[in-house]
Amino acid sequence: MAWIVALSSLAVLLVLNVMNMEDNLKKFSVSLGFNTVALSLVFVLAACAPSATQLKKVMEENPDIMFSVIEKNPDKFMKVVNEAAQKARQVEESKFQEEEMKAREEEYKNPKKPVVSD
Repeated sequence: MAWIVALSSLAVLLVLNVMNMEDNLKKFSVSLGFNTVALSLVFVLAACAPSATQLKKVMEENPDIMFSVIEKNPDKFMKVVNEAAQKARQVEESKFQEEEMKAREEEYKNPKKPVVSD
């Protein structure tokens, strides 16, 4: 009789473990499903992102896109243009100064010699 009680309690524990495993499996499959969907979404969005050449082509074919962005943000546009102009001026000035320094150094290395005529 004791062995029947032990066997039945063992069966109950086995059923409880199986039920617990089923719950864990369901939770795992739900989280796995969510992760799979999220990962798939990332790949789809990455595949939809235009390449640089595609974006350039679209902008060249539809310049109105840029114009509408400029019209909606004229202050930002002017700020960026002014900053770019200042940087361009600085680059040109530094190039000019370098060329002047090279010319002076060349003159110091090979100074002009006066020509005296009789």
